[in-house]
Amino acid sequence: MFIVSGNEISRGLNVSLETLNDYYPCELEHLFDTNYLLVGDGDYVAELLEYLKINQGSLPASLLVGKYMSNFMDLEQILDDHKSFLDYDTILLGTGSFQIEMMERLRPRLKDNSRFYDLLLHAPKLNQEPHCQSKKGYFVYIDPYSQLNISRYLTNYFEFLIASGYRIDNYHPLQNFDDKYLKNASGVFVWNGSTPAFRSVIDKCQSFKLPITYIECGFFPQAQHFYMDKLGVNAQSQLFYDDLAWIGQNELAQLNKLRQKYARPKPNDGYVFVPLQVPNDSNVINHSRFSNGMQKFIDYIEELYPNDDILFKAHPKDRMKSEYLCRRGTIVDGDVIDLIVGAKLVHGINSSVLYEAVLIGREIKCDGDCLLRRHRHQLDKLLAAMIFRQFSTADKSFEVNKLLIFSGLNHSFINSLVVNAN
Repeated sequence: MFIVSGNEISRGLNVSLETLNDYYPCELEHLFDTNYLLVGDGDYVAELLEYLKINQGSLPASLLVGKYMSNFMDLEQILDDHKSFLDYDTILLGTGSFQIEMMERLRPRLKDNSRFYDLLLHAPKLNQEPHCQSKKGYFVYIDPYSQLNISRYLTNYFEFLIASGYRIDNYHPLQNFDDKYLKNASGVFVWNGSTPAFRSVIDKCQSFKLPITYIECGFFPQAQHFYMDKLGVNAQSQLFYDDLAWIGQNELAQLNKLRQKYARPKPNDGYVFVPLQVPNDSNVINHSRFSNGMQKFIDYIEELYPNDDILFKAHPKDRMKSEYLCRRGTIVDGDVIDLIVGAKLVHGINSSVLYEAVLIGREIKCDGDCLLRRHRHQLDKLLAAMIFRQFSTADKSFEVNKLLIFSGLNHSFINSLVVNAN
């Protein structure tokens, strides 16, 4: 048996069907009286070990911690240095990043009967009793980190649905979904949905012709907004294919109003500002050529601007940020907006910082597929559309027009929500 934890790898990777078919959720009992190896590092391993101790699960016979385990490009070297660990029948991968990539690389080295499991440490706790009845029906919300994202972004939206007589059921994408249960759902909400862990349940929902609404955090500012989409997120979203002809003076007026809030008196200082991203961000993996890490992007930028001052800012959630090497540029901290204002150019992959730079009025360059590249000749219309479609986390009511355009819910259903919520 082969056990894997976490669900953060992009479907853009070349993952074989054989590997995904051997990828299952598992219960703690699978680890009882089992001789296994734990591979990984960081906070997730510490949390997993504590969880096993508290719940009297079997601790690993051995622990392999790799300094660069979060960077999957170094995995081959780690494996070559520790070939003996492949003698274990059971291996638990305790890293929250790149686990699908690790599975694919390990597959040829494992026994034919090896199977991959996810312990689902952060999965929602399911009721042992049948789902309670609601006035009208239920929505299914699918998210590996539902507790985090609901509390940060979706509390008011879900309370709006509940006030309308609907129940919200939270699931991890790898939990088991009964066909009848899904078919009877009023709709499905998916947070991001662009990683392989979602593939099976999204395919099933689409085969049942269930309305799917993809949800992600917004942009202006990101921490205070979220958006919905019928097709997907980022370069897979509706706005990527939209001609934006519907944008009028009202939407542009909202854009100009927001621009005033971002206005700063500081003149530019003539440097190139480069916002880095989390290496395993699905937006980087799926929609750029820098899926092997930020160091490659740093090297590329330094070669591209040999005569300019370059300021890099690592993403605060990037565990590899202390390992990056600069030959000419400088890695800095500081307020992102201040760094944008002081720059003559902002060059990124497809970071949300690029959108803020356009809002402020700085020239940008992007090396990944994104809405900015798609709509580079009508950036004001794009920003106006993004502002229009995002909801504030503080909103307690939701515009019918926005829900109609960007959610998977139909007109009659949305009207019933509004009536009942009021």
